[in-house]
Amino acid sequence: MNATGTITMTMREVDRFKVIQAVTEARLKPGQAAERLGLCVRQVERLVQRYEAAGVAGLVSGKRGRPGNHQLPAGKAQRALALIRERYTDLHAHGKPVAFYSDKASVFYVKQRSETAGKGVTQFGRALYELNIDAFCANTSQAKGRVERANLTLQDRLLKELRLRGISTREAANAYAPSFIADFNRRFGKPPRSDHDAHRALHVDEDLRQILAYRVPRKVSNALTVQYDRVMYLLDDTPVSRALMHEYVEVVEYPDGVIEVQASGVTLPYQQYDRITRIDQGAELENKRLASALEVARRVQAVRDDRRASGSPSRTHCGEEVRAKQALIGLKKQRAIDVADISHAVLEVSAKAMRGRGAAAPPHPKTIKRNKAKIALKPDISI
Repeated sequence: MNATGTITMTMREVDRFKVIQAVTEARLKPGQAAERLGLCVRQVERLVQRYEAAGVAGLVSGKRGRPGNHQLPAGKAQRALALIRERYTDLHAHGKPVAFYSDKASVFYVKQRSETAGKGVTQFGRALYELNIDAFCANTSQAKGRVERANLTLQDRLLKELRLRGISTREAANAYAPSFIADFNRRFGKPPRSDHDAHRALHVDEDLRQILAYRVPRKVSNALTVQYDRVMYLLDDTPVSRALMHEYVEVVEYPDGVIEVQASGVTLPYQQYDRITRIDQGAELENKRLASALEVARRVQAVRDDRRASGSPSRTHCGEEVRAKQALIGLKKQRAIDVADISHAVLEVSAKAMRGRGAAAPPHPKTIKRNKAKIALKPDISI
């Protein structure tokens, strides 16, 4: 609650308020409310008590407005905000639109909702929901055709304009984009029926860095581990982490590559283990037996497809190639590497070691006869 007595709530908190209010009015059972909110029944009962004691304010997070315990350094936070302002300038310049109209591309629409993690919405749809922006998908072929024709026109015309101006870098293209948009709208734009600007300003509590991040749900194991994109995140052994066993948390990946594990908006500390980490030769110890084992490991890693599994935006922006459904030619996925590959690597290392030492010379015939004579001359001392 601010100084004017107004309570600011996110869309999630508004939904929670409606469900808890239905429970207090006996229109919904606690078990049904827990299933709808993704909480346990005891947590729903605690929320009901808070609502009955403090009203709507009891359902708002008490940590709002306070600095977080895991707040990023000032430099990194400013860098992230600069990236958001650079890539999402429309939100800062014009505000939030009331609705967004699109086709049914996979970015905007989920066809098989039962097979999609979460609530059957895309990352784009989730961000629109948290910003309180309605989304409408075109259901007619005519609307789809208008979108496709506009895209083809923009792509064809923009490429020619870039060639005419000798633009070949991303920086130069971004600098030219505003003038191209203004010229295109002037030549092909249609005047609206109403000149009313329906854009809304961003709320103070609408954190674009959190809303526009890539979020995926993951379940915490008995060992307090979370798997995401071929990386294992080991949560610190704390009472908070132990209470999350077999519960879902969110792995949040920001545009600058920073990854956090969050539970109900709270960042959890963790240790990271990357499954595709390669052996650092400079950190190896001088040990004859260990050197052979490390050489075998390096040869096995050489046939492993080390591309990341997910297509999250920050991976692409950082230059890492996204892994497709099939491995690259000559490489294998992690699970496809078997005992035969390890045996092949062991044989190669053994053959290399034999070539380095040189083949052992066969025993001389005279030596063999001399040894046989010594054996024959030994007295029989058996009783």
